[in-house]
Amino acid sequence: MLETERLILRNYKESDLDDYFEYVSMEKVGPMCGWPPYNDKEKAFERLKLEITKKYQFAIVLKENNKVIGSLELMDVKEERYKGVSIEDSAKEIGFLLSEHYWGQGIMTEALKAVMRFAFLELNVPVIYISHVRANIGSGKVQEKCGFEVFNEVPNYRVWIDGTNTDLVERKMTRDQYLDKQL
Repeated sequence: MLETERLILRNYKESDLDDYFEYVSMEKVGPMCGWPPYNDKEKAFERLKLEITKKYQFAIVLKENNKVIGSLELMDVKEERYKGVSIEDSAKEIGFLLSEHYWGQGIMTEALKAVMRFAFLELNVPVIYISHVRANIGSGKVQEKCGFEVFNEVPNYRVWIDGTNTDLVERKMTRDQYLDKQL
């Protein structure tokens, strides 16, 4: 469990289903991550049970009301996403999503910084990779605020929600870069 000023980052529980379904069924949340909104609560529950099994899958919980509003995962790098990139041993990747009711409030930046601190200082991860489709401007802004630097762009990576092609923007940060910026 990690804690910030406004948030608790903890493992998911089955009892999170109502909150989880609320944001994974939103029209913009899933598509920003590349999957359609969940319309069926049973299917969302199956997905939640999978999320519960992941080692560093953090449910983002608002302290003020104990509501789960999103998630952030620290995972092994999906090398197929970073074609042609030599991935360092023990490197990790971060993915995140947040209820659209909480976009633009600095919540994801706060959560991401906590997980970065955990990864670099407690797990001694050498490099963290993170990416977003160019059309997902909000994710790009969060990544920039947290100090991730662009190292590659993949043109026409995916067909976006509106049917147009969008590029993938790949970023990373090394542990040394993190320490230089934080100390």
